[in-house]
Amino acid sequence: MAQDQPNQSKLTLPINSTRSDADSINARARGDNSSEHTKNTLLVLGTLIASVTFQAGVNPTGGVWQENSPQDPAQQAGKTILANNISFYAIYIVCNTLAFSTSCSMIGSLVETSGEFRILVRLVLFYMGFTYCASVMSVLPNRGTLNTWLFLFTFYSALLVPFLPLFARRIWNKIEAAWNELW
Repeated sequence: MAQDQPNQSKLTLPINSTRSDADSINARARGDNSSEHTKNTLLVLGTLIASVTFQAGVNPTGGVWQENSPQDPAQQAGKTILANNISFYAIYIVCNTLAFSTSCSMIGSLVETSGEFRILVRLVLFYMGFTYCASVMSVLPNRGTLNTWLFLFTFYSALLVPFLPLFARRIWNKIEAAWNELW
């Protein structure tokens, strides 16, 4: 009866599994800190977050006014309804922009390590950040100085923050190379 039981000491993976323990061991032996499976999972996650936050910036919570109101000059067609409560809108747009920027940074960093299409991905991320900034500003009603601050925040966060880890990595590599030459 004991011979009929499969050996429980060996780990068996399902047939449709894309990753095995041997792959993980080989990746660590090559010096890889993270496997291709992990990178792909993070890339999908980053892309999903970037898509959701981009959509949330274009179509803010509560929607937009459908027509102008003669009684309320703040009610302008095509402008966000949530901006009537400017403190909530500022929190919403700051958090959404930070999530968008962080996910773009994650996408850029993951593609940077793979080496393929990195210039194209950087260009796409830059234009997507510019489009995000333009769309957020297009639905914001005229609020004077606050518009200027939100514009600057979304502009720098959406366009520059995704590239900061890439520049930091290059600078660190140059510092590390210089340090290794000294010693």
